[in-house]
Amino acid sequence: MDHIATAILLALAALGAGALLLGALALVCVLVSRPWDPRFRSYGAVAALPFPAFRVICSFFGACERLAAMKPGPFRVAEVTGLYVQSQVGAGLLGDAFALNAVSACLLPDHPAGMGDFVALFKDHYDGLAHLSEGLRRGVVPFKLTELSKGRSFFDVVADSERHAKTFDGAMRQVDNISGGSILRAYPWRRFDHVVDVAGGNGQFLARLLAAHPKLRGTLFDLAPQVERGKQWWREQHAALLPRASFAAGDMFDPSTLPAGAAAGDGAKVAYVLRNILHDWDDKSCLAILGAIREHIEIVGGGGGDVSQADGAPVQSQQEERQQNGRRVEAEAKGRQAAGRSEKDGAAATSCSVRSEKRRRRGSPPAALLIVEATLSDAILPCNLKHRHVSDMTMMMVFGSAKERDERQFGALLAAAGWRLRRVVPTTGLYVVIEALPAP
Repeated sequence: MDHIATAILLALAALGAGALLLGALALVCVLVSRPWDPRFRSYGAVAALPFPAFRVICSFFGACERLAAMKPGPFRVAEVTGLYVQSQVGAGLLGDAFALNAVSACLLPDHPAGMGDFVALFKDHYDGLAHLSEGLRRGVVPFKLTELSKGRSFFDVVADSERHAKTFDGAMRQVDNISGGSILRAYPWRRFDHVVDVAGGNGQFLARLLAAHPKLRGTLFDLAPQVERGKQWWREQHAALLPRASFAAGDMFDPSTLPAGAAAGDGAKVAYVLRNILHDWDDKSCLAILGAIREHIEIVGGGGGDVSQADGAPVQSQQEERQQNGRRVEAEAKGRQAAGRSEKDGAAATSCSVRSEKRRRRGSPPAALLIVEATLSDAILPCNLKHRHVSDMTMMMVFGSAKERDERQFGALLAAAGWRLRRVVPTTGLYVVIEALPAP
């Protein structure tokens, strides 16, 4: 009898010790994992426990999460998202009080660095994330499988919905708020007399550019509905810049509708800007856009200014040859005059020199193409690598074969469309400026 009592006591003691050990272990795991706070929740610390103990602790964790869920929603969100700070204003009336911090304040519409429309735009983009695997299996753009799109492309949704058009316009302006300054500082825009912002939306970037360079003129080019919204926005926000701005409606795939950009006069140096445009399109469409601008420059002449010499950079070899030929003809003409050649011969030499100069001017690069994109290259700060790849995946999810590209891919596209990639100018932000000149 005594032996049985002793065994029972030992068993109870063992169970008690086990319970205490398990409780201590659970307490340690709770302190490490913090299941009530998604910012710190991590169950990796308990994954190596024996299965029964793991099940018990996970059940305990689940109870903690359910208890956390019983808190009032706004206060729970304030605790776990890191988007709010505790405030003394209103505290004590309903318990804790919270206020916007520096991050969440950017969602306000009147914030100078507001990103509310940009966040709303990406919410529409990421509806396609739920259909990513299905889209890849079926070969369908994931965005077209969403309830929002109903089989339409993203740009069709924007064109058909005033709300989405307004959100898109606001998002593009907000992107410029966080990146436009670095683009203006990194590239020597003063080299040009006129800038054509192709598919420039409301023209926020062009407005910043004209404000920063008082001698510069600019043309906003986009589809007709977008241009009308842009005109209204300029009248409200940038009326003082309107004397140096013009507006043109058309299709960037149609070279006949592109504006000449020669408002600065004959011989003006003109830049055609594609900012955040090509990453929305597949390679075939990009070739069509680049080819349309190249063909347009051939049609209108593009102004004839030598943009490649404006900052001391190398020029095209054929142009150098033409310049040398022109100087040689002039020297020969002067030599013949010095040797006492006839006035007729001298006049003929002068005429030849003038014709050579005209040929030289026609051979100079008539315009520059500037592509502003978040490329997948090392020309961008390494700390932005994650954002570039996120953007690349977003383009695939929303537009299908669209993507971010590196210098090699841009070089191949430009060469196929009649351009020569001249240089890549990095900025301190997400973007680089890719400069291209017409290929000879």
